[in-house]
Amino acid sequence: MPLRDIKPGERTPGAVSVEVCRLAEMKPRPINRVIREQVAMKLGVNVSYRSIRRFCEEAELPTSSRSRKPEASISETRSILMEQSGHWPKLRGTADKISAHLFLPLTQTLQFPWLYSLNPPLQLIAGEEGLAAGLSIEEEVLFKSLVEHLPGHKAWGLLSDWKSTAGNIASGLSDLCSWVEEQPEVSSREWLGEEEINQGEVGLIRYFSKSLALDAAEEVCSLHTGSSNWEILEPYSQRATYVLNWVRGGSSFVRVAASRERGELEDIKALHHELLGRMKSLELTQAIGKEWLKLEEITLELKRELDHITNLALFTGRCSLCVLR
Repeated sequence: MPLRDIKPGERTPGAVSVEVCRLAEMKPRPINRVIREQVAMKLGVNVSYRSIRRFCEEAELPTSSRSRKPEASISETRSILMEQSGHWPKLRGTADKISAHLFLPLTQTLQFPWLYSLNPPLQLIAGEEGLAAGLSIEEEVLFKSLVEHLPGHKAWGLLSDWKSTAGNIASGLSDLCSWVEEQPEVSSREWLGEEEINQGEVGLIRYFSKSLALDAAEEVCSLHTGSSNWEILEPYSQRATYVLNWVRGGSSFVRVAASRERGELEDIKALHHELLGRMKSLELTQAIGKEWLKLEEITLELKRELDHITNLALFTGRCSLCVLR
């Protein structure tokens, strides 16, 4: 089959540029003469060396086997533009932002009202298979741009593992709460909303089971965030019941029970202690400990990968934000 030459002024078929770039991305990269011969054999078109160089430069690929590595082939002008415009610095900042929020506060997971150790980007969504974890950062344009620049980076697989493991821990804590509420000594009691306490109602509040789940999980995960103790509030004119508070660190507290008899609240304190002792050996509790160790390992590795990204001198490829510039 005779080869067709591209006439002066004639537009080169798109298939030619695609094939040139495909060959140029091979490792080891063939020299331009071999690329020209391969295109001729496959497409029946003679492509000039000048066109090969142009296609490679536009795609930010090396133009010969002796060219520099792809990362260094980005033009100096474009590199300066991306730095001065703030695009590349913002991509590095996004990686750093992800790294800073790779922690799972158990108090937040159990929806305690305390503000310390809060991780605002952390999202826990209920699904058919339990709770799923995510970071709101992933919805930001810069995060999506970062993935476009580094589509095959190891960090994204590790981030998926981190979210999956965090979701498993959150689901495990929810299951621990359910276990507490299913125990005969607990299930037979009335359950109150906090707003019902001042109406003279008596019974347990959901923080009773949550406080147990938190205590058990912190112990199996070797977390020591402050000792727990108790206080009993006396009735007064606007509240006819005694109230039992579970206190952390001497200041943060939640209400766990209300009763017209102080002695009943003492019994509930004893029940709390007894149940905690039984929970330590549960498979549910031990599984949370194993998942926590796994989360710590993933976090360390993921932080290393994100640190690599924050120290990149330049970013190969293009993203949707690059196109707009």
